[in-house]
Amino acid sequence: MPYIKKEEREKLDHWVDNVLFHMSSIEGKDGAVNYVITRIIDDVYGNGGYAVFNRAMGVLECVKQELWDRKVRPYEDNKIRQSGDVYNEATPTERNLAWAAGLFEGEGCFYASYHEKRKDGTRIFHTLASVAQNDIGLLEQFRNVVGFGRIAIGSNQKTHYWYATRVGEAAKLLEWFRPWLSKRRIERAEELLLKESQQVIQKRGNNVHN
Repeated sequence: MPYIKKEEREKLDHWVDNVLFHMSSIEGKDGAVNYVITRIIDDVYGNGGYAVFNRAMGVLECVKQELWDRKVRPYEDNKIRQSGDVYNEATPTERNLAWAAGLFEGEGCFYASYHEKRKDGTRIFHTLASVAQNDIGLLEQFRNVVGFGRIAIGSNQKTHYWYATRVGEAAKLLEWFRPWLSKRRIERAEELLLKESQQVIQKRGNNVHN
């Protein structure tokens, strides 16, 4: 990892900044970066044996992995949220789920959607979910992450809403988002889903009885 002590950074930053300044005027920057790295590696590790070469390979591998974790992976995840994933996977990535759960925790809710009365006068409901947001782009990214739902504009013509409209989608959100949701939001979802399951069982029982 590149996280050396502050005083050691200060000793090196002057020279690194000087190299970067001169590199800004070079057209073939990829080749220039390769050249600088090669010179440093050769000077520090070039005269060693197997163990030293192994250390050099380890340093380069760690640099590559750090670049992937800190720069490439977040960039890729952002593009997935914007445009949708190309892989038909059942579960989104953990990083994208954490992002979507954060948006839902702040702007979303679980709620009961009641249906028409049955012959006995009772009404059944399904547990649904929604997210309110003025920025429709965020809702489109959210929909791309979870892979379902629809987006509609509110009556004020400013606020947009993402809705989970099918039975089971709210339960899927709770399953995915649980590690990042507050206790009160989890308890609310569990309460609604429990009542929903009990009424379905009751409805089936009545059908069998009849």
